[in-house]
Amino acid sequence: MGAVAPRPAADGERFEYPPAVTRAALVRAGAGLFITLGPLSAVRPTPAAIAILGVLAAIFAVYGALAVIRMRSAVAISEQGLRVIGPISADIRWDALIRVKLRYYTTKRDRAGGWMVLTLKEPGRAVRIESTLAGFASLLARVVAEAHARGAAIPAATRFNLQPFGIDPDAWPTQGVA
Repeated sequence: MGAVAPRPAADGERFEYPPAVTRAALVRAGAGLFITLGPLSAVRPTPAAIAILGVLAAIFAVYGALAVIRMRSAVAISEQGLRVIGPISADIRWDALIRVKLRYYTTKRDRAGGWMVLTLKEPGRAVRIESTLAGFASLLARVVAEAHARGAAIPAATRFNLQPFGIDPDAWPTQGVA
């Protein structure tokens, strides 16, 4: 038996990343910086150690910066499209939507853990939204409904990744998306 399809998001709905998720990411970034920068300040490292730990520290710093951006961002749905509000704002208009992709990133070989990234594309612009967003399933259902109604591309891999959410874009009407 498949998952029950979520209710598509309504106009005016706003979605945010849960504070616990962003705080956990910040703690991981801080721990990574401590582990990589700590040895550099405690001992006299070799040039190779400086290079390796420096690159790792930069990766953790970027991860932390992305967590701060997510923490200060929200996603809003309207009749016209989707808007990301925050330090890096962006709009995607439904009538310009040409492609929707849902990618799964696993943390285990058996695909038991991981996250998804939803990408909405219009000519010259793309917006990415992580599945850690509160209400992601409802937002996803609305995006897929809008994409289907407008004939935007929904690749086979995305259709496969929609299955755990109970979303089947081929089962929806092409008119009257709300």
